[in-house]
Amino acid sequence: MKKLALALLIGLCVFGLPLEAQIFEGGFAGALSGAMLGSLVGGRSGAAWGAAIGGGVGMIEGATERNRQNEAQAAFRRQQQERAAWEREDQRRRQQERAALAAKQECCVPISPPAAQAWASTAAGDSLIVLETKKSLVRMGYYPGAIDNQMNPQTVEAIKAYEVKYSLLVTGRPSQELLKHMLQHGG
Repeated sequence: MKKLALALLIGLCVFGLPLEAQIFEGGFAGALSGAMLGSLVGGRSGAAWGAAIGGGVGMIEGATERNRQNEAQAAFRRQQQERAAWEREDQRRRQQERAALAAKQECCVPISPPAAQAWASTAAGDSLIVLETKKSLVRMGYYPGAIDNQMNPQTVEAIKAYEVKYSLLVTGRPSQELLKHMLQHGG
């Protein structure tokens, strides 16, 4: 037993390990295993040496396991901090998007469904915008109909689909701004 106490003391001093429960448990388990194995090989003297050696090895294993657990906890904390930072950034981005959408909606007046039907009779200047808008819609795969300067329900629906995809104010109306946006995005 004196050798076991000596081995534990040497382990504490040599390895600079603080006496924590996990390290002490590792040392105790190692000492018991070493004592049993040592007694089989060398009797009482072998049991004492086995306990001393097993206790030292057990303390090292206990310290190693404690370090693994500390590293795992630190990695988990880092993961939580990274996720919280990502969530804060995502929330900030969404707030900016909502503010931009609100600003965009404040400056634009949405068209009512009856007014959208009134687009069938367009003015001479608007007919060129309708024609170019239809060409852009066809190039981007939104409009399978005839390319002319006349508005129809199919054109209104194609414009709405485009506006939804690009998070624009959904009006279903061709305009110079919409045409410019389409040309910038492949239309």
